[in-house]
Amino acid sequence: MIETNSLRASDGTLLHTLHSLPDTPPKAIVLIVHGFGEHARRYDHVTRALVADGYIVYALDHRGHGKSEGKRFAANTVDPFVNDLHQFALTIHVQHPALKLFILGHSMGSIIALAYTLRYQQELAGLIVTGVAISSSDTQPQWLLSVAKIARHIVPDVYGVDITQGQTDALSRDPQVHLDWHADPLTNRNPMRIGLGMALHDASMDIRAHLDALKLPLLTLHGGDDPVTPKHGCEMLYAGAAATDKTIKIYPGMRHEILNEVDKAVVIQDIITWLNAHV
Repeated sequence: MIETNSLRASDGTLLHTLHSLPDTPPKAIVLIVHGFGEHARRYDHVTRALVADGYIVYALDHRGHGKSEGKRFAANTVDPFVNDLHQFALTIHVQHPALKLFILGHSMGSIIALAYTLRYQQELAGLIVTGVAISSSDTQPQWLLSVAKIARHIVPDVYGVDITQGQTDALSRDPQVHLDWHADPLTNRNPMRIGLGMALHDASMDIRAHLDALKLPLLTLHGGDDPVTPKHGCEMLYAGAAATDKTIKIYPGMRHEILNEVDKAVVIQDIITWLNAHV
């Protein structure tokens, strides 16, 4: 059973959190970090699979997302997201001091997870990222980035570029995923705000500059036909990480949300197999 709770962030923002425990003695903990415009309950099927294999799963709705407080889908820096994740991870460590903690981050969540890991990797046993977003801005025209750098200080909440580029099948080849997204009252159907877009751009550039400091076990997964975040980001992360224990897998034909793809069971099993080899 997936249970809900809350966490009061250091600045007073109330964050919505989830957790689920296995019936058997747990192997380790997986902390899920969701992407832009979504929320943790979109990973219920991933949670159930992990719990069935003996893992404790935690997740939170980022501030401004899902059922958490905060200005909707807005930020000028990723620091609040990273700080929230760190505070949450510390509470998890207190509750389960003997268990290893792994992070699973998707898309924007991959940036937050990578930024967190580069600051606090001593607290983690391993990092799993899907839809790695550290090269997303490379697909934007330079003139557009130049305009956005100015606009972020003037109109940070104005909507910018649609990250799906208008594609109705950008998330998955499964049409139900898109129907569910648009029917979900907690998801975002607007383009990304300029302020948040530039915050993610800045964080991505910083991550890319410090990949040689990433030394913990790494699993990076990507859809081969992802139109939202280029697979080059996944390849860049794998090539640049200093970890000696690192694995990359790109799934031909899959789109952005490989955990919601037609063949999502294959991806979830790959994650479980990797985790089982590292606990």
